[in-house]
This record gives sequence, structure tokens and C-alpha cells, in this order.
Amino acid sequence: MKLKKPYVISVYALIRNEKGEYLLLRRSENSRTNPGKWDLPGGKVDRGETLKEAVAREVQEETGISINPGELQER
Repeated sequence: MKLKKPYVISVYALIRNEKGEYLLLRRSENSRTNPGKWDLPGGKVDRGETLKEAVAREVQEETGISINPGELQER
């Protein structure tokens, strides 16, 4: 069976600080998808990248925060 569109694997981080507050990012009004909406940091997994590597990279790229991902949970 040939797929018409390739599948894309994405990761998102749910980051909580010591006060129990969660990190949300607001998308740019110029964003192609969901402009102005709130979202979790995350994005697409690059070829050859583990899920933990991908989520750490995406958080760094989007926020400048370096994380060491703990256990990953499927959604």
C-alpha cells in the first residue's frame, strides 16, 4: 500500500516549574497554523533523532531553555 502523504511524528513538552505552573507559548499572528493561539513547545522529529532528542531540541529552539527529558508519555 502506498501512502499519499508521509506520516509526520511530532513531540511536545509539558514543562512544569517548582510552583506548579506550566509553560505555554503563544504562536505568532503570522504563523501558518493557528495564529495567535497558545501551544506547548514542540515540533517535528528529524530523521534519525530519538523522541527525547527531538523534544529537547525543539524546546531549546523555541524557548532557549535546555531540558533533560524524563519519562516520555504517549498521548
